[in-house]
Amino acid sequence: MLSSFPQWQSSRLAWDRLIHPRPVLVMISNGGLSICWRGARGWTFRCADLSAGSCRDGMPKAREAIGELIADLLFDVELPGAELVLSLPPAAASWRVLDGLSCDVEAMPDLRRELPGSLDLPFSLDQSYLMTSVIGDSVAVCGTSRALIQAWVDIVEIADLPLRRISWSLTDALNGLRQITQDWSGDLAWLLLHDGRARLILMRDRIPEIDRTFSSNDVDVCIAETRALIRSWQQKLNAPRPLGWWFTLEDPSRRDWLQLVDAEAGEQSLNRPLAWSPDPWTESAGAEVLSPLAHLVLGQLHEEECW
Repeated sequence: MLSSFPQWQSSRLAWDRLIHPRPVLVMISNGGLSICWRGARGWTFRCADLSAGSCRDGMPKAREAIGELIADLLFDVELPGAELVLSLPPAAASWRVLDGLSCDVEAMPDLRRELPGSLDLPFSLDQSYLMTSVIGDSVAVCGTSRALIQAWVDIVEIADLPLRRISWSLTDALNGLRQITQDWSGDLAWLLLHDGRARLILMRDRIPEIDRTFSSNDVDVCIAETRALIRSWQQKLNAPRPLGWWFTLEDPSRRDWLQLVDAEAGEQSLNRPLAWSPDPWTESAGAEVLSPLAHLVLGQLHEEECW
């Protein structure tokens, strides 16, 4: 039988990839991978831990092992035609949200020439790979090291899979959050935990104006610093608006952080179950659970890809 020949099997897989490409969504963190795909049962996800030290601030330190892990995970679920969509962890990039820059960034032949020369960026233009994301009437410009991008390209090659695109999880999640909270007319405070630190992003008209990562691990200290930061920010705004909160936290920790919401000042938590939720790959006891950040990121990638 032809099916017994390796050359025939390789040709069949290549043909399946060409005719039936399947975007596979991958959210990367320093501790593991969350992978999501559409199969016969609908949208499914599985999670896999990375060994300690394998990934630091988004930079993979064990390329061969991570590439083989991705290949094994997708081999197990039988996904011919898989094309990877990688979302880098929050610590992998820095960003600025710019006004006055054309939102048609895809049509720009060289984005670097469009950026003001005096712009204070948290990364070097010459040494960075740039990613852009349209946020309302503004553009988020994200920079990450070329070495980091090349490392993940190498990993995809080790996994022997096509790379569809690379994005950044913070702007992926932010774009998803803008859609989820579109009925809220006030300002927005987004509190998330990643890499053991609390991070606060304050938005007016869904445009980020403040991005602060707190150095302390003490919840009470972070809450005090958060309220002080909000007071300072609101004093600079032209007109006060009600503040809505979205918490991207593991459930056990959310109760501590909910005391941030000042109901007497008209603030409220906007959290609700996400409309799109994939099923775990296994239904056994102790089934895998998506982290809140991975759920938000994968949901946005799902919206952006053409199915």
